Amino acid sequence: MMPPECCLCDLPGGTDNEFNLVYFASTPEVKQWQHKMEESGLTGHPPNAAWFCQFHFPAADQLSSLPIDQAMTELKQDGSWTIYYLDFFDRETPPLPHESGFGLAQGLALLWRNSMDCTRGGTEKYPLNGYHLEWSNRRRITIPPINDDLLRLGQLVHQVEDPLPLCMRLGHLHADSIRRRKDDQFDCHNECDKLLELCGKEETVASLIERLDSLIRDIERDWPT
Repeated sequence: MMPPECCLCDLPGGTDNEFNLVYFASTPEVKQWQHKMEESGLTGHPPNAAWFCQFHFPAADQLSSLPIDQAMTELKQDGSWTIYYLDFFDRETPPLPHESGFGLAQGLALLWRNSMDCTRGGTEKYPLNGYHLEWSNRRRITIPPINDDLLRLGQLVHQVEDPLPLCMRLGHLHADSIRRRKDDQFDCHNECDKLLELCGKEETVASLIERLDSLIRDIERDWPT
């Protein structure tokens, strides 16, 4: 069996990260592999199984009735994204591609991390640069203009040596709120404002992580409609 490592992102294994093994639909190739393993007495990683982190597991689990190749194609296509760098000082500069990938939660996590880097001064409410994310060529997602909650959140994130796991929590909650909205109800600033309202007033890194984990555990009840 392969070690637990998400096949959709680079979130590393460790005590703070949970991973789930998803078994996708069996196929003639999978049955042939199982037969060979039984005959030889060997063990190995099933070809229809893959590890997913806690942020990508829900979407993968919903596609577990599909063959793994088809499920992975749908996961990658549905979640493809590009983050663009915005130059607010020179408004004539077009948005520049900054990084791309797939998995909406991961893309939003990186958007939050990059956007909060713009608050690193601690009091800068009018940064010279920013970012937006374009998701699957359908939606443009931006973080609202910097406010006190975002500044406070940025200050906490900057205290962490590796902010990605914390930002992945933000990305997971943000992605869930977007996926549960119909296209005609989607408002990227509204979703961000709700997330900041829920966790932007925490005063320590520990309380912020506890709050985010609580929201993730019971997202349907805690997320306002």
